[in-house]
Amino acid sequence: MGFLLLSGVLASEVAKFVRRARIQAAQAQAHANTANARADAVEALHGSEERFKALAAATFEGIVITEGGRYVDSNEQLLQMVGYSREELIGTEVASTFSAEEPSRVLDNMSQGLESRTEHRLIRKDGTEIFVEARGKTIEYQNRKVRVTAIRDISDQKLAEQTLRQNRALLHAVIEGTSDAVYVKDPGG
Repeated sequence: MGFLLLSGVLASEVAKFVRRARIQAAQAQAHANTANARADAVEALHGSEERFKALAAATFEGIVITEGGRYVDSNEQLLQMVGYSREELIGTEVASTFSAEEPSRVLDNMSQGLESRTEHRLIRKDGTEIFVEARGKTIEYQNRKVRVTAIRDISDQKLAEQTLRQNRALLHAVIEGTSDAVYVKDPGG
């Protein structure tokens, strides 16, 4: 093995060169790590968005994201429920889709960031009203505070409740209005 003896000046320059090369290599590695970390973060975000979309598509409820009293995004179930296309709904004021009696109660919950469950009426694109149950809460989404609400159409349930009330009222009126004896028997005898 042979060793090369270098003069003090030349050795100092070589040492500086080696240090710079090591620093540059470390910087290049750090840059590569940062780029890889960014790529990993983008991939994780994309995966998270895909999972969110899959979950939103799998639900039976309409899911809507609102911000500042306007619709920001929704799933297909909500669009079908209200009859709007995504392009028509996004940017629309939330209050414009509520029945005239409803906005203040619901908008108060939204503006205060309260987790809430309400029943109210929504106006569909064709002008008809549907009864809905809405469960909403404020969350952080894409570095912003937004409201996420799950909405379920309960129009059939409300109609059944109304029919039941009417039938009970009719039965009560018949029983109270008759002078005959009324005998009530349960199905078991």
